[in-house]
Amino acid sequence: GAREPMEAAIEAFEKALALGGDDAHTLSNVEALASNINIMFPDMRCPRTICSDRNAHGIPKSSDSIDDYDDYADDEFVDDADIIAEETEEARTRRIMKYECDEERLTFWVTAKDRKLGLLTPTKIEQMIEAFEECGIVVLNDAYDSEVIEALREAQWETIDDYLEVIAANPSKENSTTAERRSPGRYEIRTPLAAPFTDEAFLRAPRVWPFLTHILDTDRIELDTLSSVTSLPKTPRQHWHRDAAALYDFDFMPAHLPSHGVVVFVPLTDVRAVNGPTEFLTKSHRSCYEEDE
Repeated sequence: GAREPMEAAIEAFEKALALGGDDAHTLSNVEALASNINIMFPDMRCPRTICSDRNAHGIPKSSDSIDDYDDYADDEFVDDADIIAEETEEARTRRIMKYECDEERLTFWVTAKDRKLGLLTPTKIEQMIEAFEECGIVVLNDAYDSEVIEALREAQWETIDDYLEVIAANPSKENSTTAERRSPGRYEIRTPLAAPFTDEAFLRAPRVWPFLTHILDTDRIELDTLSSVTSLPKTPRQHWHRDAAALYDFDFMPAHLPSHGVVVFVPLTDVRAVNGPTEFLTKSHRSCYEEDE
């Protein structure tokens, strides 16, 4: 019916606004889109999504923090300020995150062409970098050859089996300089600095390494921690946490700095919901004042 194209038009407008830049050209295009939607569908006006920092003007970039609608209630293509007022801060946050950091944007696949080249295309790397910087995570499927994953899986299971035997005989060794119980049934163990964990095909995988060097802006990458995390059956949910802290407190350095490190997760089993996989909160990597969290 008529509502389907109307909803599609509204969604196109919201997505264009959420992902747009703050330049005059983008502003003009989005305003024109909003005007056309309001002409075609006068019964459903376009609310404007605001995602800006404290000093932004016009349409902000997608990487900025969420702010109030108050300063924008008089925009010429927002006819009903009540539409904005009724939307909660949490709802606005989720809507903006949906457009900027949905699964489709964050998920990439290694194609047959990539395998033939032996690496990712510059265009794909650029798209991954943009998504990572804005959302804090990207997923690259088939990043490693199956032979590499199989070797890692076998070696990792040997490591965890040895550890479980040790703590079964002496529970006091559950936490040490090389292993730690993160929660009941969940263990993080430092992997041995030996093959296959030190193989070139793993540490400098040709479909992963270029992305890391671009993100960190260096060809000399230091391996800070190399470990495996194993969750046994019926392990309870883990608390929300951040693996690596920011270099500076935001009150001291009120700016979002480039990445000084990257946490790389390499699943050794199929990632399914029933396995209780790691969950990520997109955009939580961006620093802000405590009252804005």
